[in-house]
Amino acid sequence: MIISPHKENHLLAIPGELGKGNFAKLSQFPGFWKWQERNLVFRATGANLLYVLNNWPDAEWIGGAEKFRKDFLIQQGLGEQIVRAKSDPAIVPDDKGYKYKRQPMDHQRKAFSISRDTKAFGLFMEQGTGKTKVTIDTACYLFQKGEIDALIVIAWPNGVHRNWVEYELPEDMSVPYMADFWSSNHKTLHRKKAFDKILGEKKKLRVFTFNIEAFVSEAAKGMLLKMLGQWKCLLVIDQSASIKNPQAKRTKFLVDKAAALASFRRVLDGQPVAEGADELYSQFKFLDPWIIGHDTWTAFRAEFCEVGFFNEIKGYKNLDELRRRIDGHCYRVLSRDCQDLPPRIYKKWKFDLTPGERRIFEELESQDLAFFKDSESAKLATGHTQEAVLMEKEGEATGETCSETLEEHRALIKNMRLQQISSGWWPGEEFKAIEEGDKLPGRAQALMALLQQSSGKCLIFARFRADLDLLQKLLG
Repeated sequence: MIISPHKENHLLAIPGELGKGNFAKLSQFPGFWKWQERNLVFRATGANLLYVLNNWPDAEWIGGAEKFRKDFLIQQGLGEQIVRAKSDPAIVPDDKGYKYKRQPMDHQRKAFSISRDTKAFGLFMEQGTGKTKVTIDTACYLFQKGEIDALIVIAWPNGVHRNWVEYELPEDMSVPYMADFWSSNHKTLHRKKAFDKILGEKKKLRVFTFNIEAFVSEAAKGMLLKMLGQWKCLLVIDQSASIKNPQAKRTKFLVDKAAALASFRRVLDGQPVAEGADELYSQFKFLDPWIIGHDTWTAFRAEFCEVGFFNEIKGYKNLDELRRRIDGHCYRVLSRDCQDLPPRIYKKWKFDLTPGERRIFEELESQDLAFFKDSESAKLATGHTQEAVLMEKEGEATGETCSETLEEHRALIKNMRLQQISSGWWPGEEFKAIEEGDKLPGRAQALMALLQQSSGKCLIFARFRADLDLLQKLLG
């Protein structure tokens, strides 16, 4: 058997003879293939290369075909090393001299050790186990080595991309950096100057974050491609289940266009397979199509899915082979397996208000509680309740004032009203929902997104009865 280059990432199999079972074996390639007279043209994918190596170990690879074979075997060897490192407790993680800003937990150190030098890797670590820290440490390590000069994060749901810049990076960045995030007002003068500044930065690690919903915009797509074209990037998708649909336009853009331009790629998620094995396809194609063996959804589905009428997936097959292929290119962590995990981890979660909520919110901010100045709450805020008057008299008797206490009352009331608005309720004379058609309040959208990425049971605390009624409707 001779394997030679063909065209457009295809190889040509030239059999010495079609007897001795060669014809049957040549007709069973797992990926795309077609006959060309007595020879067979096949796509150079991981599954097809593995098929050739298993069935014709003595095949002669000529011309450019030899490079495909070598690259594939190198990737397979690295994957086998990672599998051994994950399974052997005697292997001690080596930091290679990297200085952490904040010391990692044992599972974070192990994840960093086995993944830091790989071009493509998946961190499937349960929520609260610290996959963000591992990613930031990896970016700093690669920056110090001169492998990258930028970290680009695409996060889901909306608001998480801001959390990276405002909370996550300051906590763990061990190298000088400059960071900014995408926002819908990117064309304003202030935002444009910020973008231009980070685009022109050369001495620090440049960090930019997008929310995945931004890629319905041509401006966001153009910005990302511009950055990937100019910089050596570590490109990260946080909550990679957001690209599990291979037919979605944003998935096609990120997988087919953006990923190929990145020097290093990572996917982060707490649950790699929420419903079925088909959800792995886009996530691993983003990392490297050779990992799962296929670069088309049709070929992947044919090998690993049982398809019914109307192309509906009714089951799965060959799952042991699929697990074997991805095992050396991802790391799975469950919170119950982390002995040194802190009992509680608190995180802030930002979300965007709906247009109606934003309008009322800004009106309340500008009027500074003027809209309920005649209400009982206003009397409390201005010190006209019996309790406040009593405190005033006590202050006069002791030579003190209660201005600080009154300001605290005012701040508490204002905070409560703003919280009601962000929950989708208008706290006027008649407490009612802010009309937004079928759109959920901003806070409820954020909660539902959090629940989607959580496993097990969740305990939700609510402050207002209206919130409880909405939760019962959504989750009941």
